[in-house]
Amino acid sequence: MTNRKITNLYNVEFTPFDNYGIVVPGMSWHKISYNKENGGNGTYLLKMEPN
Repeated sequence: MTNRKITNLYNVEFTPFDNYGIVVPGMSWHKISYNKENGGNGTYLLKMEPN
């Protein structure tokens, strides 16, 4: 497995979640290998704010 990527979960920068064209309030994400143009395949971290 030569394409392995290790991500430090404690040292990532989250950006507003805008995968559907607009920012979703209370949600942010960090893309690891996600590619929307490639059918939406890949991996990302999703963070949701508490109510």
